[in-house]
Amino acid sequence: MITADDLRPWSENGSVDGVLAGGVRSEVVGVHIDGVVMVARRSRRRSDSLDWELDLLEHLNEHGFTVPRTLRTEQGARRVAT
Repeated sequence: MITADDLRPWSENGSVDGVLAGGVRSEVVGVHIDGVVMVARRSRRRSDSLDWELDLLEHLNEHGFTVPRTLRTEQGARRVAT
């Protein structure tokens, strides 16, 4: 399960609220990061597949589509290997 320690690359002020329904291939939880409600997901995808997905989400967002937005770590990374 995703823990507050897993959120540290994004903020020292992260907390996990609980598991959300609907995560079939990935673990999905509600979180607070610096007081903002968000969703965190631990994906089982390979690195290249996850990078493709993140590229697609960013591209769609830039072109006006409503999609989940990604939050980079404090060091600027889009994802963290666990």
